[in-house]
Amino acid sequence: MKQRKKHISTPRPRDQMRNPLIADGFLGNNCKKGNHGYDLDNEDGQGLFPRYSEWIVFVVTLVLRCNYVSQKDSWWVLHPDEIFQAMEVAYSELQGYGFRPYEFLPPASGPNVTSARMQESMLGMYAMRSFIYPRILTGAGYIALLLGYNSSLFVLWRMFHASITSCLPLSVYVFCKVVTGNHDLSMISCILVASSTHLWVFGTHTLLNSFLSPFVFLVIGYLIKFITAFSVENNINGNVQEMGNGIQHNNNNDYNIHTMNNCNGVHRCNKQVDTSNHESVQIGRNESRVCHVFVLGYFSGFQYQSVPNSTDNSVKEWTYEGKTDSHDVNVCLDFIGQQSDVTGVFMDRDIHMTGGYTVLRQNVPWFSLINTEFREFSKESRLAVWSFYGNREISITSQISNYVHIQNTPFLLKCLIRQKEYNYLVMKITRQFITRGYVEVFRYGTMHVLKRSFDSQEESYLEKVEKSITDNKNTTILKYEGQWLMSYGNYNLAENKFIKSAEINSDLQVYQFLVELYRRKGEPVKTRDAFTACKQKFVEADCLKNARKITLFEHERISLK
Repeated sequence: MKQRKKHISTPRPRDQMRNPLIADGFLGNNCKKGNHGYDLDNEDGQGLFPRYSEWIVFVVTLVLRCNYVSQKDSWWVLHPDEIFQAMEVAYSELQGYGFRPYEFLPPASGPNVTSARMQESMLGMYAMRSFIYPRILTGAGYIALLLGYNSSLFVLWRMFHASITSCLPLSVYVFCKVVTGNHDLSMISCILVASSTHLWVFGTHTLLNSFLSPFVFLVIGYLIKFITAFSVENNINGNVQEMGNGIQHNNNNDYNIHTMNNCNGVHRCNKQVDTSNHESVQIGRNESRVCHVFVLGYFSGFQYQSVPNSTDNSVKEWTYEGKTDSHDVNVCLDFIGQQSDVTGVFMDRDIHMTGGYTVLRQNVPWFSLINTEFREFSKESRLAVWSFYGNREISITSQISNYVHIQNTPFLLKCLIRQKEYNYLVMKITRQFITRGYVEVFRYGTMHVLKRSFDSQEESYLEKVEKSITDNKNTTILKYEGQWLMSYGNYNLAENKFIKSAEINSDLQVYQFLVELYRRKGEPVKTRDAFTACKQKFVEADCLKNARKITLFEHERISLK
């Protein structure tokens, strides 16, 4: 009988052994280089996208986004958190003044803590925000200042943030390459991420989630790669040992492992290269490349054109509560920040939809609208806190100097005339305001900046206007303002509101407020007098009860008082 010829296996050279630590995908990369010198994955060795295309996408994304955030047209606020949970906290750390939400404050303590701060403590949000992101911004700003940077930190931090988030397409590419092992699929994902309107918007606003996103995909990708590589290496070692044992103890069986010489050691390479069809395959592939490029180009162009623009109100669908004038306000604040004679700023727009002191860059008191009331943040009302950079004097919304409801604007005008430090006003152009004593010095979009002239004749006119303003006769508004002033610890102003309300209508509620006010002030004589006056008109048991809280708007129901 004719003896069958044995096939002798050639040991695989050490330099051709698969290294699991550089695996191109945990599903296995079928073959990288065949005997004919081209990529067996792509059939023709080229694929849809050239090598290093992901870096081109990254650079283009970086340039476009940094250019976008450097322009004032992009200065609209998507959500208050991008300012008051990030840049404004960093600014207060670096410059020593600025706004800070209570999530970044130490717990309220001490004998003089106001009920407003105690209510914040009861909400259970104290110290729940991490300082990591604001301090990263602080560090970037500190280095920039050391290097001589003297322009807006608002722009600097937005460019820094955009630079980090521009890495997201690159991180997604790495993640997809690890998962699929396919360059083309990874590049398509990379381009889709880079051109997405949503990711563009979030990536150009200083929100923590968008800042973390590149790191999340990168870490997960390399974690999968490490775990897969470790598992593959164990499988390879086991398979090689098993094959060696089989060859040694079964000489009667034919066994050929040449097919593994050019493969990845995980899956056998069953692909056979037909070079005769190479030219025709290259022509389908070229048509496929054109189709993919066209579709991706169309999608990218459409998405880029869909980026919100502050000049055409397209930001309304994106912004918090649909407010569209934050961009105009920030440009006006930036103008004021460049002036050398600023002593105080008044603004009739919600301060939460602005860049705060980060844009203003002036260490001055601020009188601004918040929700449905105007709050005054004077230097005297600031809270002293310790920071890594030293002691800081910060402004918080629960510690203010004055509180005026929007339905009491005559009294607000009286305050502005009397308090001459507020010499710059940011107001809506359509807002009715006095025509003398202030001059327009800047206008942008729907907003303009008024400056107090301090002309002697104009000042005389303003004094007459102030004296002519009568007190509000609406006792509900007076008691409403009084209860909040008492909550903020402004007992003298609150007392004035309650007394004026009692002069108009001395109802039970105003007496209850007065009793509580004098009790908090630690004035037993006045407390007894107010209680006695209450008993003369109402039932004694009712006078001992706490006053019913006045709630004019739904957003106030969050209070636990």
